[in-house]
Amino acid sequence: HVPYKGGGAGVTDLLSGQIEMCVSGTPTGAPHVRAGALRALAVTSAARTPLMPEVPTMAEAGFADFVYGPLFGLLLPAAAPAAVVARLQRESASLLREPAYRRRLVEIGAEETEPLIGEAFGRWMRNEAQRTRETAALAGMKDE
Repeated sequence: HVPYKGGGAGVTDLLSGQIEMCVSGTPTGAPHVRAGALRALAVTSAARTPLMPEVPTMAEAGFADFVYGPLFGLLLPAAAPAAVVARLQRESASLLREPAYRRRLVEIGAEETEPLIGEAFGRWMRNEAQRTRETAALAGMKDE
């Protein structure tokens, strides 16, 4: 296990032969898969990605309960002024309703989904953090 701060470093190490396998986001890995430099074994999303429709999901590969979606989110310091938070939420929601922007997100590997704004996003993040802790505990992993 090599803890990276982002997918780019893991893919770089995989391409250079420093590691034998990594989990990476579709936007980072797909170009290298299409170029033939990497082989994708499965995607962690619930459905196949349009960027690599030939790559099965983890469920199709035999891991029925393994669904882990990507996150694109805006995070602010907890002390950010309420007016700033409200404006960013409003503008983000507006942008995410734009068909051209949504198409572009799908083009780079994002799943098409309804945006989570405000407390809904916070609740999703807390649930994912708990799920990740439980998965790590089952695997016998410790905090590093």
